[in-house]
Amino acid sequence: MQTEYEGSYPGQSTITFLPIIDMQPTNMSCVYSTLHFVSNLTAKYKVKPVLTFDQPLWWKAQLIVDSEPSDTHLRSLILQLGGFHTQMSYLGTIGQLMTGSGLRELLEVIYAPDDVVHMLLGKAVARAVRGHFLVDSVLNALLASSTFDIALPLVVSEETDPANDKKRRDLCIKV
Repeated sequence: MQTEYEGSYPGQSTITFLPIIDMQPTNMSCVYSTLHFVSNLTAKYKVKPVLTFDQPLWWKAQLIVDSEPSDTHLRSLILQLGGFHTQMSYLGTIGQLMTGSGLRELLEVIYAPDDVVHMLLGKAVARAVRGHFLVDSVLNALLASSTFDIALPLVVSEETDPANDKKRRDLCIKV
């Protein structure tokens, strides 16, 4: 907020409930009229508003503000994406960037394939955060074991064939 305000401290923030607009929120004229209403109020009180939207409405409001001339009151609005939607967008970006890296296959060891699709799209937020923390823990353990030349513990089940133990142990040490 320090980058937006100049001069003395403006005082404690307040939250004011505005009237409800009885229109479909997906309608561009609804978003446009709401932005103008808020812009006129803020011009009257000489404050700079911060409006928080969910992702689809934020995108529409941003398109409207960007299409306005630079000398209008709408340009003074600060539009921000809500915290939950920011997190969803971030997780979806990780999923997009890590396509083809093996992250999907690794997560499918723990979660069902359909769940992994939602996790990598940023839709299953809690599950995605847990999955990413698990992957982070494993990668840190692998990095520490290779850095300090420490063998990772090998989990052997009762069904394991003893002839394959050496192959698995060699594989664990190489990883």
